[in-house]
Amino acid sequence: MFPSPGSSPSLSPTLSSTTSTPIGSPSNSTTTSLSTNNDHTKDPLFANSPSSTNSNSHSRATEAPPKQRSKNGYIARVGFDTLGCDTPAEYAFTLQARTVGWRRTRRSRTFLVGTDLNEYSSHALQWVMENMVEDGDEIVALRVVPIELRDSCKCSLSSHSEVAARSEATKIMDMIREKNKSKPKQVNIVVEYVVGAVRDTIQHMIKMYEPSMLVVGTRGRSSVKGFLLGSVSRYLLNHSPVPVTVVRPASKLIKS
Repeated sequence: MFPSPGSSPSLSPTLSSTTSTPIGSPSNSTTTSLSTNNDHTKDPLFANSPSSTNSNSHSRATEAPPKQRSKNGYIARVGFDTLGCDTPAEYAFTLQARTVGWRRTRRSRTFLVGTDLNEYSSHALQWVMENMVEDGDEIVALRVVPIELRDSCKCSLSSHSEVAARSEATKIMDMIREKNKSKPKQVNIVVEYVVGAVRDTIQHMIKMYEPSMLVVGTRGRSSVKGFLLGSVSRYLLNHSPVPVTVVRPASKLIKS
């Protein structure tokens, strides 16, 4: 259920969905951008309307024409991709929002978090926000829907499925923004919604984002369940090139 890849003044983030100011630009300047570049660290802005492509590699965002600045504390972008059959994913949808004033620095870190809107995933995100994330960091929430890739795969989803994917990605984005309200930090938030081969997608995302840590939630049973199931969880714990943290549910934590 995965694909791969700033300290700044304090702010009081509120929600936004359409506007953007490029990094390094004066606060009163406006820009718009659309995503198609593989270098995710250089894509300062996000377009508000979806973009569809057929490609052999995962699309990322690049700079584009001016766009309005967000009025609720976040700069937002959305990218919509249908990938080629020879890639780890058949379909991918990306949302991104960063707090106004966020900048990537040498100390910035990326946390890749597996999520599926269940309570244990929400707790994992909460744990990351409260214990790991600092100003200038990035959170990549990955939602992977496994699918069997046949030799003659259909490289597109129905319009209904696309709407459902966007809706779920938006809910995940809103959940992360909400968790950033109590002790607001300047962060860059990315939601990756992917339909594809789970193991390949995870490795692809780790390679692309180069996270400092991979975080997953668990229902608190004998194995990591939910976002990661059975052999996939064991595979990650044994083969992930980055540290893996499994966050137990709040009910299982020892109270001091």
